[in-house]
Amino acid sequence: MSDPRKIDRADAIQLLWPLVGPYTADSVVSASAAISDLWRFLAHATLDSSPTENAPSDVYLMVNNLRASAHSAAQVLAQVESWAVRLMGHQGLMHDGDRNDHDRAVSAASAVADWLLRACGDIGTVASDLGKASAPLSHLYIDLDDEDGEQG
Repeated sequence: MSDPRKIDRADAIQLLWPLVGPYTADSVVSASAAISDLWRFLAHATLDSSPTENAPSDVYLMVNNLRASAHSAAQVLAQVESWAVRLMGHQGLMHDGDRNDHDRAVSAASAVADWLLRACGDIGTVASDLGKASAPLSHLYIDLDDEDGEQG
């Protein structure tokens, strides 16, 4: 049983960014920064010998969490792409290279939308591949019994 005084790290995320909001520019940007930090944590944690190297079941859980994360990332990217499309129609849209060239600003917003749509498809492929990886992973384990059948 876990220590009731210990804060569950996943619960801490919910405390900092509850699903019901509030949704502000600051909360959205800070959430994306936290995601970046968590990816960096995982990159460091899996660098050499992973703490999960003898526990395929833990890797299975991690892969499934990453798959769910990728599905959510695809949704976020699709929604931000929709924002970029709406941005193209904003009459006040300007480009810092030439304030008088509205077409340049619309073209830049269009490029943003195109790249976000491409990223959305790519992350969807990642989510699908992670799902495919988790299927055989769910059947793996490491037998820690020694040759005499005793736990080693």
